[in-house]
Amino acid sequence: MNSNQPVYKKLVYSFNVGSKHYQLSEKPLSFDKLPKVLKVEETRRPDIIKSKYIIRAWIVNEKHPFFTGLLETKYKNLFFVDYFQRINGVKKNSFILFQFSEDKQIIEIYFFNNFKLYPKRRGKFISEFILSIKKGSEYPTPNCSNQIN
Repeated sequence: MNSNQPVYKKLVYSFNVGSKHYQLSEKPLSFDKLPKVLKVEETRRPDIIKSKYIIRAWIVNEKHPFFTGLLETKYKNLFFVDYFQRINGVKKNSFILFQFSEDKQIIEIYFFNNFKLYPKRRGKFISEFILSIKKGSEYPTPNCSNQIN
């Protein structure tokens, strides 16, 4: 694997009808960047969030440990996020794709840890990635690899 290639982790969440939340059902070993339970809802403040929907975790210590707007792509049921977190005071960017099943019961999440994707490259990257996933490729693009563990 080329060290310059973005590496992604795939996680799968299943909708729980009773709680109306998505619960983690599949994830790589020792990958804990996303919470075990996620909630998707309409944005209350689209003037601030700039998206129709948000995805968030349960509140912990009066804060959401994960909260972000889902940004639409040209593909149906596919959203992206430019996510960042501070680690030891340093801002770390990650790129995340959220693929919802047709019936909205499953979310497949592709988490590109510490990967900054600039807007000019985003459309082409997403198109190539989704095309390769649909073809069932193990390594979706020549510039990307799935690190299993």
